[in-house]
Amino acid sequence: MSRDPSPGSPVSGTQTQTQTQTQTQTPVAPWLHAEPDAWLRHVLAIHFDPARGAPYWLERQRALGIDVRREIRTRDDLRLLGPMPEEDLAHRPLEEWLPRGVRERPDTWVVVESGGTTGPPKTTLYREDELRQVFVDPFTAVARAQGFPRRWPLGARWLFAGPTGPHVIGRAARENAHALGSPEPFCLDFDPRWAKRLEPGSMARQRYLDHVVEQALRILRTQILHTDGVGVLFSTPVMLLALADELEPACRERIGGIFYGGLPVDPDDARRLEEAFPRAVHLAGFGNTLLGLALELRPSPDGRREYFYPGARLHVRLVRDGKDAFEDVAVGERGRVVASRLDESFLIVNLPERDEATRLPVPSTATSTRARSRAPWPIVNPGLGDPGPLGAHTAGASAHLSDRTTVQASAGFY
Repeated sequence: MSRDPSPGSPVSGTQTQTQTQTQTQTPVAPWLHAEPDAWLRHVLAIHFDPARGAPYWLERQRALGIDVRREIRTRDDLRLLGPMPEEDLAHRPLEEWLPRGVRERPDTWVVVESGGTTGPPKTTLYREDELRQVFVDPFTAVARAQGFPRRWPLGARWLFAGPTGPHVIGRAARENAHALGSPEPFCLDFDPRWAKRLEPGSMARQRYLDHVVEQALRILRTQILHTDGVGVLFSTPVMLLALADELEPACRERIGGIFYGGLPVDPDDARRLEEAFPRAVHLAGFGNTLLGLALELRPSPDGRREYFYPGARLHVRLVRDGKDAFEDVAVGERGRVVASRLDESFLIVNLPERDEATRLPVPSTATSTRARSRAPWPIVNPGLGDPGPLGAHTAGASAHLSDRTTVQASAGFY
């Protein structure tokens, strides 16, 4: 019988994990160097413990008539649990998803919700240590490796122009700023759920975008030319393009870091933003509230985006979008993202995402391509090339993302 999880509990694997610490004294995530199937078995032992497991998963095991801890030994065996009904995350009480050891420690909870892009918002939970290991540590590793933000010593002020409230990205933005030595970011009011209710192309939607941009411009014009002014912008491509059109060149040249979140950035918009903010280091991320964050390991000279998740806490697959959720596409082909989240606090299995991507090979010590060389963490999942909403790649996502009335900004990947 498995013991209950404690923050940072180790798991044995083929690699020996060294419990080093970051500059903020956060223990290294136990899944980062774990052997993937060993980590899977560790997590399943927690969530499917007959006496202390998660009620939802124990119920699903009974309905399927399987013994998960005995029959699922490798990540490929997760097929036995079938595709996960996404609506269950919206309609089942939070406590049903939590093993007893987590339910007994509510002081460690960080409760967050999705933006509701694909239906009713979904609720999930991270322990405080997990939140940092999933959303903060990977970002700071890449940021430091790429000199983000440029021209600013540690301590540059941030402007986060995105959703706060129940959305994980607002919490992550604050903690990322703090991890890089910055004080509390400037923020603004933005409700992505309300924005999505507004008809595309309508006056109401344009007025809401104008309202959000006006808040950001007030902060920037008041603070940006101050000695300790804003040096980092964290927002969506749509918002950043709107700000670039309104800000004076002297203001734009003060920015040393740009982080894209919420929507994919297409090559044309990326070039426009790099020209508008010429002295900034530009970083992009892909992920969501339910699963976590993948990052580009190095900037792309040709506009292609290649994202990689760290470690063994996710099992990510690219599949043909159809009846069979387990038919993998070949390397170089586009497929729908299907992911399993393997955290001690919360388990998600075979969740079909609303996004597609080109399957990139799992890196190995023999690879030395642009995106995979000098990775700051072990990578066990295929990379995601140019991810975006299903069908957008062939339908011409560029026109959609350049439309300033698209105030789905920050309601997308987070």
